[in-house]
Amino acid sequence: AVADAATAKNNAIDSSNLTAEEKAALKQEVTEAQNAADQAIDNATTNAAVTEAQNTGINAIDSIEVTTSTAKEAAKKAVADAATAKNNAIDASNLTDEEKTALKQEVTDAQSAADQAIDNATTNAAVTEAQTNGVNAIDGIKVPTTSTTKEQAITDLNKAVDEAKKAIDQDNNLTNEEKQTVKDQIDSDAKNAQDTINNAKTNDDVKKAVDAGTLVIDKDVANAAIANAVAGKKAEISNSPLTDEEKTALNNKVDQKANIAKDAINTAATPEAVTTAQDNGIKDINEISVPTESAEKQAAKEAVAKAADEKNAAIDSSNLTDEEKAALKQKVTEAQNAADQAIDNATTNAAVTEAQTNGVNAINGIEVPTKSDVKDQATTDLNTAVENA
Repeated sequence: AVADAATAKNNAIDSSNLTAEEKAALKQEVTEAQNAADQAIDNATTNAAVTEAQNTGINAIDSIEVTTSTAKEAAKKAVADAATAKNNAIDASNLTDEEKTALKQEVTDAQSAADQAIDNATTNAAVTEAQTNGVNAIDGIKVPTTSTTKEQAITDLNKAVDEAKKAIDQDNNLTNEEKQTVKDQIDSDAKNAQDTINNAKTNDDVKKAVDAGTLVIDKDVANAAIANAVAGKKAEISNSPLTDEEKTALNNKVDQKANIAKDAINTAATPEAVTTAQDNGIKDINEISVPTESAEKQAAKEAVAKAADEKNAAIDSSNLTDEEKAALKQKVTEAQNAADQAIDNATTNAAVTEAQTNGVNAINGIEVPTKSDVKDQATTDLNTAVENA
């Protein structure tokens, strides 16, 4: 009976997941318990004493606990500690959630493989080897110092910055100082976007940060393009022969179109909408017509010309000789030319009006005699000759 208990216990030990060394140690306990029981049975002098020795031996054997493998549990704990340390390093990194999840899966796979190898080990040495291999595999999982996703996002953003600055350099109507101001704004917006990217938790957050940063930079470029169109149109207006008031009216119109375009750019939610707002704004500004002649000056010249025509008509209807008429008309022409020149040189509506008034007054002030001095002198000479005859 004691031998049967020993056999049953040894079978349980053999079927356990213990190492050979652990099994051997337990079987030694079984052997010692069996030997002690056999000795007690041999020493018994009565049937009752034999039975007692038998029961005591069986109980001693049955009480030998076949536990889990201490060596394997220790090995698994070492692997688990390595996994925990690696996962903590992953959590402390600047990787995105998706990148962290992918690395943690590698850790899990390495830990699972190590645990399986430990379970399959049949000796303490094999357990130690499986533990070492598992820990090394986990430790060998590299946690990048930078996120590939974030680095690519920053690279894409920097490319957008470079392209934006090249576009600014093409705005030839802007001064170097104005261009630099826009470029500084682009750098500032790009830095804000990079900070947002670095603080992003997920790949989607990174993408949103890139898209938002690129959109802001697109708006910087678009607003600069509008400013460039404004500068070009205002230069055209400035170089025109218009009066200050006429120029101001046109400049106000340019500003109005520019403000509409900038509002559309700043409220745009997509790069395509920004481009559309920019193109429409530039088109509206460029289509503002700058007259080659001032309406104020043209009207003034027409008033002067009317006065000249009326004066010349009065000269033509007089009794003057052709030579006297020609001399008076030359005065009219000179007065008209002087008035036109003064009108052209005027920079304000008031100055135009003054030049017009002065010109008309000068022309009107040219007196057309009611009699011809030449003809009067001829008549006088004739009468003198008659009297002398």
